Amino acid sequence: MRPLVDGTSVTWVGGVAGERKERLLRSARALLSPIRWAEPGATGVVEALARGVPVVGTPRGVLPSLVEHGRTGFLAAEEDDLVRHLHQLDTLDPQACREAAEQWTPAGMARRYLDLYHRLLEENPA
Repeated sequence: MRPLVDGTSVTWVGGVAGERKERLLRSARALLSPIRWAEPGATGVVEALARGVPVVGTPRGVLPSLVEHGRTGFLAAEEDDLVRHLHQLDTLDPQACREAAEQWTPAGMARRYLDLYHRLLEENPA
């Protein structure tokens, strides 16, 4: 991506954890996730959103379920579009990212499962 991002500092840091990851996320303008496979989990995406960091990535795997295009990040299949979206980060609200991540906390997921179970029971009473 570096040659495609004109005048912007881009650094590949590889896998990180702990305090280093926290420092990187606190200073990040975006999490770039140009995955090319059907990623089933994307924990890093949820971690970024929870800290108010928007995500720019490809619409593969679970990303369309986690990233709301134009609200919590941008999804695009083409590299040129990903770069274009990196220049639109100021249009996104970090609070919207944090709010979106709340549904993926353990408590939020449990609430969603309970809501689903109640709806299924109402639709199909025994």
